[in-house]
Amino acid sequence: RLRLLTRSCIFRAFTGSGTEPWKMMQQGQLGDEQLLATGANKHQGAWSLIRRTLSIGRWPIAIMLFVDVVVTLFFALLVFAVEPRSNFPSYFDAVYFTVVTMTTVGYGDITPQSDIGKAVAILLMLVSGACAAMAVATVVVSLSAAASGTEWHPACPRSALRMLSRAARSSARSLAALACGLSSLALLLSAVVYFIEPRENIGTFAEAVWFTVATMTTVGYGDICLVTTAKYFVPVLMLLARVASGLAVGLLALGLQRAWAAAREDELEVK
Repeated sequence: RLRLLTRSCIFRAFTGSGTEPWKMMQQGQLGDEQLLATGANKHQGAWSLIRRTLSIGRWPIAIMLFVDVVVTLFFALLVFAVEPRSNFPSYFDAVYFTVVTMTTVGYGDITPQSDIGKAVAILLMLVSGACAAMAVATVVVSLSAAASGTEWHPACPRSALRMLSRAARSSARSLAALACGLSSLALLLSAVVYFIEPRENIGTFAEAVWFTVATMTTVGYGDICLVTTAKYFVPVLMLLARVASGLAVGLLALGLQRAWAAAREDELEVK
């Protein structure tokens, strides 16, 4: 019984129940050596799929990483230019703030103090969210292509950039509609927060917008916290943010998958 239990746990860890090998093991047709070999093959297959994904999508993924670096350095320069030196003493402080914002960590130890600095930070949140959605969509499509066994992949950075541009253009209308809906909802919720909260906590409507956008993008610096019943809107904002990010990734992944197939067909026609 102990031997059967051990074999069952090992096999479930690698393959799961309900498979044909699992039934063979229960009937005694699959020995210990075959069982371990099957589990090892499954394990190696997972690593092989990851390596294949990185190989097929290396140029699109590399381009998205490069875009993230450029966005980080550019917005760090903007923040450093508009914020007083007492708040951001060096450019590296601005880079640190930009990375913390783009990764939605939001420590809150450094935050913009001026209105124009907060406007730049809001724009950074939106741009970084779009970049993150595109990066996730790129990995998902690359993983799908690797799992399907296709051998075609963008052969050079130019081909990958053209494919990503086509995907962005094909998804632009749907993403624009999603962005308009979210912007209207954010302004409405900002108005609710502004009218409910006392003026000593949120003095202007711009501060309400700042709080709402920081919450919806899951950055959450913590420089402004609600003190009235409006705080119960925060879970709603978080839920809306999750739904919106899922929709954005899905739309971009669909557009990228179509662009991937179109680029493959174009190359085959040329050949």
